[in-house]
Amino acid sequence: MVASISVNPIDVIKTRLQVINRKQGEPTYTGIIDCAQKIFNNEGVRAFYKGAVPRIIVIAPLFGIAQTVYFFGVAEWVLGLDNGAER
Repeated sequence: MVASISVNPIDVIKTRLQVINRKQGEPTYTGIIDCAQKIFNNEGVRAFYKGAVPRIIVIAPLFGIAQTVYFFGVAEWVLGLDNGAER
């Protein structure tokens, strides 16, 4: 969850830069710093966290699933706990 929240501002900037000049009337950006400054000045800090809750809802279970698969797959083999199954 912490990783999702900490990456969200960078993802907002990336997304804004990707859709640049696609809609009339939206601000244009000359780079990453310009984009971050304009978002902060025009919309405030909260704009950097748009979409954070859905990201957390998706990432947290995926991380748990990945850790479980890793534990039952690779970790058991590395620790020699694979019950004699050959790989």
